[in-house]
Amino acid sequence: MKSILIAAAAALLTLTATPAMAQAGEQANPAGPWKHNASGVSFPQLNGKLSRDKVNQYDTAGNDVSSTYFRDGADGTRGLVAVYVYPATSGGCAADWSAVKNEVTGGGGAILSEDRFTSPSGRTASAAYHASARFPTGGEPDPTLKSSIYLYCVPGGKWLVKYYATWRGPANFDGEAMTLLKAFTWPDGFNR
Repeated sequence: MKSILIAAAAALLTLTATPAMAQAGEQANPAGPWKHNASGVSFPQLNGKLSRDKVNQYDTAGNDVSSTYFRDGADGTRGLVAVYVYPATSGGCAADWSAVKNEVTGGGGAILSEDRFTSPSGRTASAAYHASARFPTGGEPDPTLKSSIYLYCVPGGKWLVKYYATWRGPANFDGEAMTLLKAFTWPDGFNR
């Protein structure tokens, strides 16, 4: 489906905040929030130390989108968060989570641990799936590189919110990823 994280984990080894080159599926990255018309979700341009680098569309209807955010902090933590909003499958939330984990393991990564996280708005505890993961970087596993995945199934079964976070440094980047999600403008159906 979307193999951005494996490429992103490798890119993190030489992370810079330079503008991305245009590629198939890349959308305009306007100043200010970018609104996904199909779901009504608004992706912020900046949040704290995270800045939006690009917006991607994966289908012609514009239902399946993502935005990548980079951080290069003075504390030495460098990382990225790729946030996706896309239609749910008919198999249900557990099947969607299984598919997300298969993206990781099918790409040569490993799931290290699983737990539950809050909804994107932060209003509901244990509403989303979360896992710590390890991704291949083209060579031996890099113990300084940390990664996680997150999946929230929007009540009603229409939309999924996913993030992949990859970082290097002293900070716990999952906290920043969740702070980023809380900065999104979520339509009423997402705010649980």
